Amino acid sequence: MGNKGKCKFCGEEKNLIKAHIIPRNFYVGRRTEKYRSVDTQTGKWTHCQSGIYDKSILCSNCDGKILKLFDDEAYRVLLNSEYVHPIQENLSSKLFEFRANQFNYKLLRKFFISVLWRASV
Repeated sequence: MGNKGKCKFCGEEKNLIKAHIIPRNFYVGRRTEKYRSVDTQTGKWTHCQSGIYDKSILCSNCDGKILKLFDDEAYRVLLNSEYVHPIQENLSSKLFEFRANQFNYKLLRKFFISVLWRASV
């Protein structure tokens, strides 16, 4: 399954999983593109198809049940075109509007905080 260790989210000793720092769904071309990651200890680059993950920070419960709620809301709001409303367009840029009744502000805020937290630990 995973390596045994202390989950940095719940603090319990559990099997830890490969937890993506940035959720896999946010790698838009993840099936066809490769991404590079660098090992901060050695400076070596590696290619990874589904983004960067860490095997020492999260248990499956925290990643798959708690943080997944935040990730799902962010994916739904930010990448699902049904919720993206352009209000101004020109050749070089677009301005989008997100209406408050179309998303859960608390979940979306927690998503951004969770990505920063995952990257920091």
